[in-house]
Formats: sequence, structure tokens, C-alpha cells
Amino acid sequence: MNVMKALWSDEQGASLTEYALLLAVVTVGMLGAVIAMRDEMVATLYSIPADLSSLTSSGS
Repeated sequence: MNVMKALWSDEQGASLTEYALLLAVVTVGMLGAVIAMRDEMVATLYSIPADLSSLTSSGS
């Protein structure tokens, strides 16, 4: 019973739990943002080679 009381009153592990919850919330938020902007990101990434080739061909 003393072990249970010691574990219950120990607050050192609470900070680890709080950090884990904060990390989970940030991860879910970032995933939501990436999913919401997925189409714009794909379009930007596909336009980079065309933009680079137009820069090199107009420069010479």
C-alpha cells in the first residue's frame, strides 16, 4: 500500500505525460495542416522543374 501512495504522490512523471500530450497535439495539428494544403504543395513541387528550365533557357 505504501508503494501505491508513493506512486500517487510522485509528480515527477506528470511532466513526461504533459510533454507527450503536447507532442500529440502538435503532431495532429501539423498533419491536419499538411493534409489541408496537400494539393497546393503538390502543384508547387511539380512546377519547380518547369520554372528552373525556363530560367536556364532564357538566361543563355
